[in-house]
Amino acid sequence: MDSFDADQAEGSFAMIDPVHREAQRPDDVSGLSCIVEKSTLVQNLYEGPRKCQCCINWVDHLPDNADIEEENDEDGFPLVVRYSISRGEDTSRISIHSIDIRDSATREALFSVFDGFDNINPSINYLIFEAPFMPFFYRWEQFEKAIESCTAPHTKEVLAQLHAIVKTELAEAFAISAELIKNGVISYPYLWTVFRPGEILCQDAPVGGPRLYYLESTVIHAKLPAEFQLLVQFVDYGAGYFGLGSTDFSIWPFRGTKKITDLPVYPLRFRPDLAAVKQTAISRGRQFHALAGVHYKEYLDDNVKEGESRKQYRRIIVDSQGNKRRRGLLSPLAREGAMNCDTGVITQVPPDAPPVNGHKSLKTNRWRDGSRESDLERDEVSPDGRRRPGQTRRRRRERSVSPVEYRRARHPRSVSPVYRPYNDYNGGREDLDEFHLQLCTNVVRGFCLKDKTWETFFVDRIRNIEWNPDPFKTLVLPDGYRDLVLSFVESHIGSDQTFADVINGKGSGLVVLLSGPPGVGKTLTAESVSETLRVPLFMLDLAQAVEELEGDVHRMPIRDRHVRPQLDIADAFDLASRWKAILLIDECDLYLEPRSEATPVRNRIVTRFLHEVEYSSSLLFLTTNRPNALDPAIASRIHLTVNYPDLNWSARRAIWENFLEHHGGPRLSSDKLQKLAEVELNGRKIRNVVKAAAIMAKRNKRGVELGDIQTVLRITEGYSVKEE
Repeated sequence: MDSFDADQAEGSFAMIDPVHREAQRPDDVSGLSCIVEKSTLVQNLYEGPRKCQCCINWVDHLPDNADIEEENDEDGFPLVVRYSISRGEDTSRISIHSIDIRDSATREALFSVFDGFDNINPSINYLIFEAPFMPFFYRWEQFEKAIESCTAPHTKEVLAQLHAIVKTELAEAFAISAELIKNGVISYPYLWTVFRPGEILCQDAPVGGPRLYYLESTVIHAKLPAEFQLLVQFVDYGAGYFGLGSTDFSIWPFRGTKKITDLPVYPLRFRPDLAAVKQTAISRGRQFHALAGVHYKEYLDDNVKEGESRKQYRRIIVDSQGNKRRRGLLSPLAREGAMNCDTGVITQVPPDAPPVNGHKSLKTNRWRDGSRESDLERDEVSPDGRRRPGQTRRRRRERSVSPVEYRRARHPRSVSPVYRPYNDYNGGREDLDEFHLQLCTNVVRGFCLKDKTWETFFVDRIRNIEWNPDPFKTLVLPDGYRDLVLSFVESHIGSDQTFADVINGKGSGLVVLLSGPPGVGKTLTAESVSETLRVPLFMLDLAQAVEELEGDVHRMPIRDRHVRPQLDIADAFDLASRWKAILLIDECDLYLEPRSEATPVRNRIVTRFLHEVEYSSSLLFLTTNRPNALDPAIASRIHLTVNYPDLNWSARRAIWENFLEHHGGPRLSSDKLQKLAEVELNGRKIRNVVKAAAIMAKRNKRGVELGDIQTVLRITEGYSVKEE
């Protein structure tokens, strides 16, 4: 049912008094208004005395206390209505259990009405609708149109009879839900009338606007803790292709009524701005589609300090498959109208078909006395089929199952695992139509280069990187240094086989060692090369590898393990190669010293490192203050060593000028810069002095002045710079 008129419902559907469904005695047939009058079109069957624990025994008359053994011929009736009986001490409640469509022409007419529900197959000669007949509620208008358009008199008569039966059962749901929905609210018992499998749901996400899902099925859990569960699907990317991911939402019981749009998720048709929401979701889906694969981007940091107006961006790698610990499988895409849509109440198997594991006897087991397990649970079975008494088996832990899993377990043929694939699906980055674009997830998985952690990032907060136009501007190097480093790196990137070994796949990487005293620009060189070539800079901390070998990670609390970066040496080299990134290891001499018998952990680190360097094609930068402290095997694998001299007077003067300009400081005269350059500081200390002076100036709400620099130098470095 696509739409429903509340005014029409008041006239077409009358409220059904629940008392009409009561019977004073099991054999008091006259008091059961829900029982269809017997005719040549309908056969009524009732729940009789059980013959086994697993199946319902259907009989052709209302049973009393007598046992009924005979079976009844059901042939010749187009409709078979089965009633279940809930027996009480004084009264019994009788309700319709299911309706079996036996007429082939009637089935054919209904197949067109309920196409897409429960994977129904027109070639199967069984069609059974179980209470509460939700498919009829969802497609009532189509059902009535099918009756009107039917030209075969007998089939139309059967459909009209079916219409009368179902209309009586659904009258209460139509009348109450229409009144509630007209006012934009719903009560918990009638949630199923709002959520129709096969429609689009909306979730008011806190970031990036509403998110849309496809409703695959609903599950009503009657046993405590009760809940109304929604099984939904969305479009995701993984393993190199677009597919369908799944999740679920739970709505817990509530009293009275609740506004529909206040539910955790609700049908999109209740949004007043439906068209705008769909367009926003489609636009976001196009962004998600463009981010498939590996991308080097910037991400707007949401942890901006209070009072800080400047937006902070982090460099990230968008990569859904890079994290080996987070990989998952996706279901194949299917076109609109061909996706799974399960109501859980339509079956196409014989109603009396035996269970998969056979019938369970009604006879009680002599071991089942409340304190002992049954023979089946207590005794082990030997290969020859005989039990071994006294050997107790551990019971399997129960788990909740979906309606589809439950029906597949009961009737294997009722739910076929058949996917109708997306026509344009080619296992890669195929184009998505607007239906699938609106269902795309609003997050992507990736790696934060600053925090060295795998995270999920909102699509709306990702942007292209704003590159530094002159990354070497703040780096002061002697003549020829920058050209030498860039020449080697560009040659490596332009031809992967420049440094290849005679053995294929070996020695094709490039290792550059940057050596010199602290603060001369070793790390800044690697950062400048990365910015110039516009490739990621991936910094590897070998301390983590040491902790992993020593077992520190495994001794951490489980709740903290996901916070720590879980990357070993092999992972780092693999990711650097996958991302075409520059791999940087600062102060490498701390962990790559010569091997000895007294340092087994260091020996293993060096051995692993050598293996990765030997067979990796990555671009590796190493920095050290002690080049002679490296293991000889590592030193022999270095392709280029760049030795940085101590900063001279002219270099310090240029660094002072660069950092003052970067922090908005004054343009000092040549004499003042000369005085500052005479202070023997390295580049890192000069940067820290200027930064501290800028903080002091900001507190006083003004720009940096020479006096601020003089104060910081006097306090932190013990130098007194006086103006002449």
